[in-house]
Amino acid sequence: METPYLYLLINAFTLIGPLLLSFDKKVAFYEVLPKAIMAAFIVAVPFLIWDEIFTQAGFWGFNPDYLSGIYISSLPIEEVLFFFTIPIACTFIYACLNNWLPENALAAKEKRITSGLFIFLLPLIFIHREFWYTVTTFSLLAIFLGYLRWYTETPYMHYVYRAYLVCLIPFCVVNGILTGSMIAEPVVWYNDDAFTSIRLGTIPFEDFLYGFLLVLANIVVIERLSTRKPGLIRFAK
Repeated sequence: METPYLYLLINAFTLIGPLLLSFDKKVAFYEVLPKAIMAAFIVAVPFLIWDEIFTQAGFWGFNPDYLSGIYISSLPIEEVLFFFTIPIACTFIYACLNNWLPENALAAKEKRITSGLFIFLLPLIFIHREFWYTVTTFSLLAIFLGYLRWYTETPYMHYVYRAYLVCLIPFCVVNGILTGSMIAEPVVWYNDDAFTSIRLGTIPFEDFLYGFLLVLANIVVIERLSTRKPGLIRFAK
């Protein structure tokens, strides 16, 4: 895996499943793909601004040994693509689960889960306020969860939680490689002064909540774009 195209290949492999299986009749993901791309673009804009600011500040960076050498401002093209390939792949998982397994045991617990996550984040924001990556991620997620829980209708949140639990499997593989698992050096490095240094394997703990915020934002946007029953993204007849 020691190649300057490693990050690019990770992005490509991430989309293989959604592209090959998008014509499944029950899910018909090819019909929702334009909206998935639109949602990814809408969400990518603030995330890329955040990414650019933190990259320039030295809170994280990228190993040129695994990059093609094409940059947009301070960000390698592979990093920009990441904010499209990952959300689209996770939206595909979300749609598949919702169409193949519409019953969800988390439905009755959704509000308690959201409230619990919100309450869990509040003290962590205060405790780790000196770490920019930690406090920014936790604060934005807490604000977004609070908005979804108390200020708007989100009857599909239990579907989001289930989908993200499944997405954690490929997430750990992809993010594990990016943070140094199975390769000589990490593709993405982190400044120890910017996060808690708590890792699960090679993956910073913050990445799990950052990933959830990214996936959640994309699904909320695509649900708002969808005219179908919330949580199902179902286009097949």
